[in-house]
Amino acid sequence: MRPCRLLVLLAPVLLLVATAAYAYVPPADFVLRMVAERRFKLNIVDLTVQLATDKPGHKGVIEERIYIKSPERMRRVRQADGVTTLWVQVEDKAAEGPEGGLKLVKGNLDLLPILLQPAGSELDDVQVRLVGALKRLGIDTTKVTLGRSGQNVAYVVGGRSTDTDKTQLWVDKETYLPIKVVLPKKVGAGVERTEIRWLEFGSAVTGDWFPRVIEVWKDGKRIERSEVSKVDVNKKVPDTLFTLP
Repeated sequence: MRPCRLLVLLAPVLLLVATAAYAYVPPADFVLRMVAERRFKLNIVDLTVQLATDKPGHKGVIEERIYIKSPERMRRVRQADGVTTLWVQVEDKAAEGPEGGLKLVKGNLDLLPILLQPAGSELDDVQVRLVGALKRLGIDTTKVTLGRSGQNVAYVVGGRSTDTDKTQLWVDKETYLPIKVVLPKKVGAGVERTEIRWLEFGSAVTGDWFPRVIEVWKDGKRIERSEVSKVDVNKKVPDTLFTLP
């Protein structure tokens, strides 16, 4: 049989194989296990991050510091206009307010410390923990699709990339680093869509330990941008920073 004729006959088969390979999307359990495995390999216990945050309409730069400690603990200190406000999160509980005046808040947990420093000593435990955390956030972990964020192809846990009313976690398909979380909220007859984007993992400043840039978008408009200037890795962070009221 001539080579050209053979290629013609095989073309539909090759196309079918390629399409099937492209269409395969692993379940959320596998995606989250890979996220956890990547964090395990970094062997991080403590992170201290210095940031400068810009908000449209706000004069001057807001100075911030974030402390993250295993497992799933975070303290975010924000100084603006001479006022210091705190966000303290310990696993499934969080509080906010001024120093000495923290008050517990319901819902709206920050997903970043859960993804970066998940609880559990074994991968199986961490995988179960991450799946549970996404479910509590309202993410449907039975649905995983593919989406594109800039130049990156991502696994979209929670629905399709075009869904505007579904809570979602986006994970980079190649690196298994989190890209963003999508948080829709019903407002009247419509839906208000907030995106928290974690950008530029792998930069010279932050490595894979932390995103160099964090942006908050609301209904397609950026309302906040934080840039990291310094990261201290495994420099001991006191447990007392994470005391909840």
